[in-house]
Amino acid sequence: MSTIGVRPRARRALVSGYMFTGRQGQPLRRDNVTNRFNQLAVSAGVRPLGPHQIRHVVASNLLDLGYGIAEVAERLGHDPATLMRYYSRANAGRRRQAADDIAGLITPDLDAAVGVLNAA
Repeated sequence: MSTIGVRPRARRALVSGYMFTGRQGQPLRRDNVTNRFNQLAVSAGVRPLGPHQIRHVVASNLLDLGYGIAEVAERLGHDPATLMRYYSRANAGRRRQAADDIAGLITPDLDAAVGVLNAA
């Protein structure tokens, strides 16, 4: 289990040692959190996602936004190898951009080579 830092002001506002609690201050059960989240998703008109799906989306989007593997792994409480195995994915836009970037690197040399061949 990983922990997150809490600002001093927020820490003082906590009645119990838990960040998220039920009405009586008891820790929330996972299924209660999932059920409530699903209710909110449905009321917002979006497809409900489970906690692991949300982690996957967050990790993948942070990687797509250019955050480093080590940064994202630390945020999720993983080592970088685990992060890459479970949360990285290639998306079509990134694959196209990678192909364009590589083409941009080799195209000038390719054009020069074709010019030399045509001149011969």
